[in-house]
Amino acid sequence: MSSLIEQLLSQFLSAVHNAMAQLSVFASGGATDSLAQDPSTPPAGEVIGSVTDDHGLLVNVYGQQNDGSVTMTVKVMEGTADLRGFFMDVGDSTAGVSAEDVAKQDLKIGDESVTSVGARDNNMNGTGEKFDVGVEIGTAGIGKDDISQASFTLDGVTLEQLDGLTFGVRATSVGEDRSDAVKLVGMFDVPEPPPVEPTPSAEGNFPQLPNDITSIVLLYNTTSGDVTGDGFYAAKVADVSWVVEDDLDAWLVDATNYVQANDPNVPQGTELLGVAITHGDGTTTSTEYYAMDGNPGQDTAPTTDLTPDTTVAYDLVMG
Repeated sequence: MSSLIEQLLSQFLSAVHNAMAQLSVFASGGATDSLAQDPSTPPAGEVIGSVTDDHGLLVNVYGQQNDGSVTMTVKVMEGTADLRGFFMDVGDSTAGVSAEDVAKQDLKIGDESVTSVGARDNNMNGTGEKFDVGVEIGTAGIGKDDISQASFTLDGVTLEQLDGLTFGVRATSVGEDRSDAVKLVGMFDVPEPPPVEPTPSAEGNFPQLPNDITSIVLLYNTTSGDVTGDGFYAAKVADVSWVVEDDLDAWLVDATNYVQANDPNVPQGTELLGVAITHGDGTTTSTEYYAMDGNPGQDTAPTTDLTPDTTVAYDLVMG
């Protein structure tokens, strides 16, 4: 009888222990430190925001564009702090926005309405900001966890739409004596994507022409600045010097980089559909269109009107 009572008592105490542990987790506002990342793990993507305090704390926010989502990483770069929460805006609406692998109680999404998530200490009260998304990182205090890097993936957003929007970082146990706490607000500053350079096949997009190139018309897949009304934007590079290569593959990158850097109608990333090349021997000229298809053969232009919407001189393009 005594052994049976001891067995039942042991089972009862075990059940009580498990129940108390679950209640403790719930009260702390986070099921686990599932968002925590080993600080030695290189953050995905590039820096899209930073915040600092008056005591040497620097926190970077990294973003990596995926297919239909963005991976966000928050990392303490300088100083000491326990990351407790991350808050951010996503644009005009949160419709279609969700987070991967974030526990329900650690996530809150709502149009310009989020100031706290989970435990009471994880809030941005007093900053004057209301966010669209908030996540809780770890648990209150550093007794159970002490997190300096955390990551999660947000579906339904792009890096481009985050540029210029507001984010917030909640951190506690800040400083060498771990006695401070901060609520830091910053703004996303997403770097422009690198210029999209043509990637021709081994043969290139253009042939070696039999005589000198005199001008080219770059045809872009955008209606911005389209004054001819053909649904495309055409930029002409005129007065090409006779000393340059008669294979446009050799200097197309210079031409497209110049146009993208100096023409507001052609921001970086605008698709180049093809190029109309005019060439001649000084007496006669001819013009052919070549699509950016990795094939140097002549193609049919998507418009019969290749009148340029803008013209730049070749010497500007080549510096």
